Amino acid sequence: MKDRESIEKRAQAILAKAESAAKLGNHEEAQTYFAALSEMFHKYDLDAAALKPETEAGRKAINIVTYSFQVSNQGQHGRERVEALYEFIWAMGCAASVWGCKRNTYGAPIRFEVLGPDDVMERLKVLIPALLLQMDAAASQSAKAYRERERKGMEWFYRDYPGELAYKVKIWYRSVIVGYGKGVAQKVYERMQVIQEEAAGTGKDLVLLDRRTAVEKAYEELWPDLKQMREIKTRADAVEEGRKLGRAADLGDQRLGNERTSITA
Repeated sequence: MKDRESIEKRAQAILAKAESAAKLGNHEEAQTYFAALSEMFHKYDLDAAALKPETEAGRKAINIVTYSFQVSNQGQHGRERVEALYEFIWAMGCAASVWGCKRNTYGAPIRFEVLGPDDVMERLKVLIPALLLQMDAAASQSAKAYRERERKGMEWFYRDYPGELAYKVKIWYRSVIVGYGKGVAQKVYERMQVIQEEAAGTGKDLVLLDRRTAVEKAYEELWPDLKQMREIKTRADAVEEGRKLGRAADLGDQRLGNERTSITA
């Protein structure tokens, strides 16, 4: 019992330092403390109630759920669509796994599974289809413009070697998709940073920590042996163009990373 109390006191001390650093605007220092606190939550199976019982009144239980759907492999660009979705889903505070993510499936869809808090999952069910549609539309338009630029003055060459141009356009298209996911995820991370700063010292920061810890535990229990995907070949300039397009994406920004409706303290 005394050991448990000692652990909780240490966690409370780390939390106090994190909140103090956040209030002073030392965000990197605050993140370091919150990372240490997250590790303690996981190692010792702590929760917000053990640290600040008074913040538990009115709190909703964290319900982790899963959501499965298929990602199109049309054009054999499925791996890039998956990469873009991974960026976005992790930014939203959820985790994901994928099956059947291969080039040689000739258009067969890829199975994608997400886990996270149920309220976030409801938003993802709306945002993911919108993201996929806008992402492919942006990549298609960008690749078309790139094709015209690349052909200009080189018609004689590509007339004899059409496969060279087709390959370049394919890599451009895929790179824009990857960058698009990075751009959207960047918007979410920035939004989440604002929310974390506003939550510091209010008790809601513990709720956010609880949610992250719950997702991490569920991820390890459900998918303990997941392997990393192989690195995708991309062009840096096309990825950057995709990132800019992703940051300008119209996905209902008021919903991206918006935890206000799901946190009570």
